[in-house]
This record gives sequence, structure tokens and C-alpha cells, in this order.
Amino acid sequence: MYRGKANTVGAMRYRITVQKPVKTSLQGQMVVSWVTLHEEEPADYEYVRGYGFTRNRQFEEGVDAVFTVRYRDDYDPEQRILFEGEYYGIVFVRPMAGRNRYMELHTKVVK
Repeated sequence: MYRGKANTVGAMRYRITVQKPVKTSLQGQMVVSWVTLHEEEPADYEYVRGYGFTRNRQFEEGVDAVFTVRYRDDYDPEQRILFEGEYYGIVFVRPMAGRNRYMELHTKVVK
């Protein structure tokens, strides 16, 4: 099970861009475009592909990376993360213990 590294601002040496989808109708077709919600967001990055983990007593697979970020209440699984030229879809968001200081964004690479 992923436990993460030391949770300090100093450990957040990577920068990510968080994007949210905007759905519009164009000639009867639903078109999804992405707008930036948070740019240059400090984060810690942990590559976890190939590992399974337990969540709510269920074994889960398919998470490729975990990003640890400062707490915000506007992260959700519809969003995606741009990191080093690759897009990661947020699978789930997990607040970490202790006064809403940090969160884990469990992600999967999207093509």
C-alpha cells in the first residue's frame, strides 16, 4: 500500500498543471475541452504502476502515479493532471490525515 514520502512543502519539488473539462454542444455534438484550473501547482510525485492497493476493503489496481499536493477542496475525479508532457486522469482523491494540509491524487495515465 502506498504511504507516501515526508509531507513537507520542501518535498514538493515537481510542478503540475490541473485541468478541468468544459463540455459544450457544437452542431448537436458534445465537445469536451480542457481549461487550466491550477498551473505550476507544487506536488510530490510517486510512480506506483504495477502495484495494487487496498481502498475501502477492496483491492484496486490500475493506478500509475500518486501526486501529493497541498489541500484544496476543488479536486475531483473528472479532472486531469499534466505532468512532464503526459496526462494523468484522477482516479480518486484522498485527504491525508491531519488538519487538511495535504491530499493524495491517485491517477492513471490517459491516452
